[in-house]
Amino acid sequence: MKRILLLLLLLTVSLAVYAQSNVTKFLGIPVEGTKSAMIQNLKTKGFVYNQRLDCLEGEFNGAEVRIFVHTQNGKVWRLCVGEKHSFDESQIKTRYEKLCEQFERNPKYLPLSVDTLPESKDLSYELVVHKKKYQAVYIQLPIDEDSLKRVVWVTFLRRTERYSGEYSIAIYYENGFNEANGEDL
Repeated sequence: MKRILLLLLLLTVSLAVYAQSNVTKFLGIPVEGTKSAMIQNLKTKGFVYNQRLDCLEGEFNGAEVRIFVHTQNGKVWRLCVGEKHSFDESQIKTRYEKLCEQFERNPKYLPLSVDTLPESKDLSYELVVHKKKYQAVYIQLPIDEDSLKRVVWVTFLRRTERYSGEYSIAIYYENGFNEANGEDL
């Protein structure tokens, strides 16, 4: 009887450890837990909490960023890493393509879908008039039945509602295990 209980305990612990280690990670930190715990973890990586904006600020991948922690039912499900500085149209194209290349070269990610930016198109016109959105979506490895719950995606946003040509990059690290699935409807 003791052997069976010990075996069940070991199996439970093994499953819990596997489940906890197999979620999306940002800088090695699992995207899970409470918002306050995530903020503390990010502070240990050198980010500083900005109470006025309710975000963390610091440097990531060579850029000054703000990190917004999004929760569902008290659990972290997404980190939004947004670059502080804006870019013009040619700069945002270069920045987006560079990030896509970095993700594609990184052995921790597998591309799921990547929108390429055509050189000949007027980016502002496509975004404003055609409501086009350019995104690159990656799965964080390993590949398993839960791969689509470990999604990282890159996009760029217009900074203003005007046809101004100011853009910024955003990278989203999502833990699909904590995403709302309509249970609150």
